[in-house]
Amino acid sequence: MKLFPYIVAHRGGKSTHMENTLPAFQHCMREGAKAIEMDIRLDHIRKRFYLEHDFFHSPKRNFNLLATVISGIPKDVHIFVELKTLSWLRSYFVRQFIKAYKDILQDRPITVMSFNPLALGHLRKLMPKIEIGYLCGNPLWLWIFKAGLYKVFRPDIFLLHKRLFSLGNVKFGRAHGMK
Repeated sequence: MKLFPYIVAHRGGKSTHMENTLPAFQHCMREGAKAIEMDIRLDHIRKRFYLEHDFFHSPKRNFNLLATVISGIPKDVHIFVELKTLSWLRSYFVRQFIKAYKDILQDRPITVMSFNPLALGHLRKLMPKIEIGYLCGNPLWLWIFKAGLYKVFRPDIFLLHKRLFSLGNVKFGRAHGMK
C-alpha cells in the first residue's frame, strides 16, 4: 500500500453520480482519486456481490454487480472494500467473498474492511495475508477493540469515525502496528 495520505473516493462521492456505481468511481478517478471505497453486500440467492451502502442509497442490484464495476476500474487503483454483513452470517459471507476475491480482485491493490470484527476475524483466519482494516464507529466497540479484540484479527489499518478520532487512539493503533 502507498503511504498515507492520498485521496480516496468514498463510495465514489455523490455530487454528480449515484454513489457506489461505476460512473461515480470513474468520475472521481478523473478528478484525481487514487483509491476508491465501496460497500458490498451478498445476494444470498444468486451468490453474487453487489454494491450498496444501505436501502436508501441503493442503485439497482442487477446493474451494480461487483464484477461489473471492478471491470471498469484500472488495476492500479487501490480498492477499499467494506463488507456489509451480519454477525451470524459471517462464515458463509466470508467464504463467498473469498471466491469473489480469487475470481476478480486478487490481482489488485485491496484493503478489506468492516465494522464487523467477527467477519474480519474469520477472513484473517482463512486469508492471513490479506490487508484488513477495522472500522470503529462507537465507543463501546472501541473499548472492546482496545481491551484485546485487536489481537484476534490483527488489523493492518485502524479506521476511526471522526467522533472517536483522537491522538490517544492514533497512538494506540501505531503502537500495535496499525496504519
